[in-house]
Amino acid sequence: MVVDALRAFTTLVNDAPGMKQGVRETKELLDHTVGLIEKMMPEMRETSLVREKLEALLLAKMKKKPELWDGTAHMEKKDRKLRVEWLRSERKAETIKRWEEENKEFARNGHSPEPYENYA
Repeated sequence: MVVDALRAFTTLVNDAPGMKQGVRETKELLDHTVGLIEKMMPEMRETSLVREKLEALLLAKMKKKPELWDGTAHMEKKDRKLRVEWLRSERKAETIKRWEEENKEFARNGHSPEPYENYA
């Protein structure tokens, strides 16, 4: 037992300079990594903002287009086509209604009405 303990202690003492060198190398590597991350932070923030905007845009589109999330894609081809056409006509009717309301506001303010082609 004593021989094993001495052997283990000797190994630890002999490995101490190697362990110190390993710690130094790891510290240098970490410092270099910190520098790289600090340089990348502006790009990471910009990418994060772009991702958030894109998600908001896509979610807004999904809210406007129920066929993207309500299971229309799983319908038979003919039924799916009819449903998409109906939903499209509903959206167009909403757009026309908003366009007419805005043109009424234009008329009240003395401006000429905007053509629907420019609005849609």
